[in-house]
Amino acid sequence: MITMYTKTVCPYCVKAKRFLEMHKIEYETINVEKDRDGRNWLVEQGYRAVPQFFVKGKLLVKGGANELVKMTKNQINEKIERIQGVKKDASKKQVKEK
Repeated sequence: MITMYTKTVCPYCVKAKRFLEMHKIEYETINVEKDRDGRNWLVEQGYRAVPQFFVKGKLLVKGGANELVKMTKNQINEKIERIQGVKKDASKKQVKEK
C-alpha cells in the first residue's frame, strides 16, 4: 500500500488523492501538520514538500503529484510489487521473492 505524506491545505495532495482513487489504488495518508513523527520521518528522508509517496519506506516516485499522474496504473502497481519484493511468474501468479 502507498503511504502518502500530505498537508491539510494542499492542491497537489488533492490532485494525487483523486488520481489514486480514480485508478482504485489503495493508499493511506499521513498529515505532516498533525503527525509530528510522520513529519520528522519525512524530513529525515530529505523531503520537506508534499505530497510524497512511499511504499515500505521507499520512495515510489520523485516529483510528487505531477510525476505520479504521468504513470499508468500498471506502472504504479509494478513499482509497488518491485518494492515489496513480489514478482509475477509466467502463470501470472504472484510470488514473494526471497
